[in-house]
Amino acid sequence: LADYLAAKGPHLMPDQWAGHARIMTHILQLGTQQITTSAVEKLVTGRDLMENLNIESGPKIGYLLNIIEEARAAGEISNKEQALALALKVR
Repeated sequence: LADYLAAKGPHLMPDQWAGHARIMTHILQLGTQQITTSAVEKLVTGRDLMENLNIESGPKIGYLLNIIEEARAAGEISNKEQALALALKVR
């Protein structure tokens, strides 16, 4: 708020100040709210990958799970079959 006030100086109009103060209040309120995330069921587990792709436990599983979750978030895949196909493709 102080930076805005200093930048505008004597040319600051009361309605501009009130508008900026409302925006800052909104930002501060959002910033103090606790973030909640809903638990989203994974399309596949590490065990699914090991069984279907015939690979052993290790860092590769985590890598594939990350790739699958990124593809899901991007809307590229939406079910277990697509997830396994993607894992097979990138493994």
